[in-house]
Amino acid sequence: MVLALLRRVVPAVLLLVSFTWLACSPDSDIAGPADLGEPSLAVAVGEPVIWEPQSGVTVTMQFLGGLISGGWSQAWGIDDANDVIVGQAVTEPPVYTAAFYWTAADGMQMIGAEGWKFTKAYDVRDNVIVGSGYFNDNPVAFRRIGTEITEIMEPLYPDAGLAVAEVVYKDNTAFGWRRDGSSRAAVEWGPTSDQAWLAFGDGINVRDANDSKYVVGAVSGPKAILWADYPNQLDFIENQILLDPLFDTFSGQAEGVNENTQVVGYMWGSSLQNRAFIWDPVAKTSELPGLGNDYNTKALDINDSELVVGESELPTGDEHAVAWMERQPIDLHPPIAGATTSTAQAVNNNGLIAGHVETADGMRAVVWTIEGDIGGGDEPLTPEEQLALLKDEIADLAAAGVINRFQTWSMTRKVNVALRSIEAGWIRWAIFQLRLLVLQVNSLVERGRLTPDQAEPLLELAQGAIDGLSGG
Repeated sequence: MVLALLRRVVPAVLLLVSFTWLACSPDSDIAGPADLGEPSLAVAVGEPVIWEPQSGVTVTMQFLGGLISGGWSQAWGIDDANDVIVGQAVTEPPVYTAAFYWTAADGMQMIGAEGWKFTKAYDVRDNVIVGSGYFNDNPVAFRRIGTEITEIMEPLYPDAGLAVAEVVYKDNTAFGWRRDGSSRAAVEWGPTSDQAWLAFGDGINVRDANDSKYVVGAVSGPKAILWADYPNQLDFIENQILLDPLFDTFSGQAEGVNENTQVVGYMWGSSLQNRAFIWDPVAKTSELPGLGNDYNTKALDINDSELVVGESELPTGDEHAVAWMERQPIDLHPPIAGATTSTAQAVNNNGLIAGHVETADGMRAVVWTIEGDIGGGDEPLTPEEQLALLKDEIADLAAAGVINRFQTWSMTRKVNVALRSIEAGWIRWAIFQLRLLVLQVNSLVERGRLTPDQAEPLLELAQGAIDGLSGG
C-alpha cells in the first residue's frame, strides 16, 4: 500500500523502434532508384543486441529485416490500436521503393500494385494507411483502406505538382498538402474524396492531428502552428515562444500533438540550431534538453502519456535517437560498430516507437524494447509529500476505528506542526515533532493498541521525513 508510494517509480515502457536508411522527410522529393541488392523471399532478423544505456535501464534491439535482402527501410508512423508500423523500403524494379506495413505477426509487407512506384506510407490508423508515390508516373497521394489502395489525390498540374497525405484522422479523413505549380496548400481530404484547404503558402505542411481536430504543422516562414478545431482558429506557437527569453528564435515546426493538446516540435533562431520544445495550453512552451548539447535537438512526436521522441545532436556532432520521459532525455542509439546516426520518428500510446538508424551496412529496421526505471532510477518523496501520506494513513486508521478521536487529533497535530515548521524554516522543530510521533506510535504498539503491521507505514513515513529533513 503506502510502501509502494514511498518512491516515485517511472513505469517500464516498451519501445518498439523501426530503423531505416533513407532519412528523408515528407517534404523531400520522391526517392529515385537505389542499389537493390539480391532479391530474397525472406530476410533474417538476426540476433538481439542487449545493453544498458544508463543505470537501471536495459535495452534490447533486434533487426526487423526488409522487403529484399540487404535493402534499406524507414518507418514514419504507428497505429495506436494495433501496433502497425508503416514506412518505405527498397524493392525490385520497376517499383524501386515501396510503401510497407509491418506487424509482429506478419513482418514487413509491401503496399501497392501494378502501376505504383516510389511509394511511401506516412501514417496508419484503424487499418487505414496514407502516403504518397507515383501512379502511372503521376505524383499522387494515396489512401489505403483494408488491403488495397482505394483512392488517390492528384495535384492540379502533375508536371509541376505533388500531393502528399501525412496524417490519418478519424472516420478515414486524412490531412496532407498539395503543390500545384508555385502554389502550395495544406489539405483536409474527406472520407468521400472531397478536399478542403487549410491554408496556403510556401513550406506549408501538416504533421499530426488529434481526435479533437487540433492539427499541427507549419506555415510560411516557417512558423510552427496549431489549428484549433480547424478551421475555426489558427495559433502561431512561435508567438508564445518569442515571449520566452529561453528561445532566441524566429522559425519553427510543430511535429506532433496528443489528446491532451500537448504539441512538440522544434525551433531555430539566428544561430540556425534546432531546439526541441513542448507546448500545452496551460504551461505554454518549455524546452526539452538534449543529449549533452542544448542545440540541434528535435522533438518529433508525443503520446498521451507525454512520452516524447525525436533526435538530438551530441557534442561530437553525431545525431542520436532520443526519448524524453518526464522531460528528461534517454539516448536510444544502439552501440553497434559503425552505427552513426539514428532518429526516433513516431510513438503510440502503447509505447511503440518508429524511427531509423544508419549502420556500417546501411540503414536497417530494428525493434527496441526498454525495461527498467526510465529516468535514472527511483526518486525519493520529499518530506512534505511523505507527511501528506502520513496524514492519510492516520485518517484511514481513524475511519477504521483502530485509533480513537484523541489519538487521531494528537498524531495529526504533530504532523501539521511539522509541516508548518518546514514552511517557516524551523527544521529542528519539525524533526522534534516527528520524533514525538514515532514515540507515540511505538507506545501504542507496546500497549497493543496498534499491530506492528498497522504501525509500519506510520513509522516509515515519519522516519523518511526525518531523514529527508536531516540530510540522512
